[in-house]
Amino acid sequence: MHMTSFIQSSGLKIMSLVIGYGLWYVLSRPIPTHVEMTIPVCFYNTPSDLSFQAPEAITVCLSGPRPLIAGLDKNALALHIDATKLSLGKNAVTITQDSLFLPNHIKLVSYVPSNIIIVAKQTQKGTSS
Repeated sequence: MHMTSFIQSSGLKIMSLVIGYGLWYVLSRPIPTHVEMTIPVCFYNTPSDLSFQAPEAITVCLSGPRPLIAGLDKNALALHIDATKLSLGKNAVTITQDSLFLPNHIKLVSYVPSNIIIVAKQTQKGTSS
């Protein structure tokens, strides 16, 4: 009699273990989070003889696991543009993960304005006012 009660309780223990593991697996998965923020437009490798007309900031929507989104240093985020890749006149710029320096698991979902135009102009040297 003790053997059958042991077998029956073992079945319940195994069943509860499977159900517990299933619940843990479903509930512990990272929940993707979306966040929208305004970030500045920054230039690097800027030649001293060029000036740029560009939006001061853009609005981006990012998606990723909640802990990574919460851990983002929002003050350090910016759109980074390599000025050596711009030509004189109008330049259409495409925003990518790389230009925002985002961690691997955070994705760029969208951005506004959708068409970013940067105008590069030659500065005049030696003029006085």
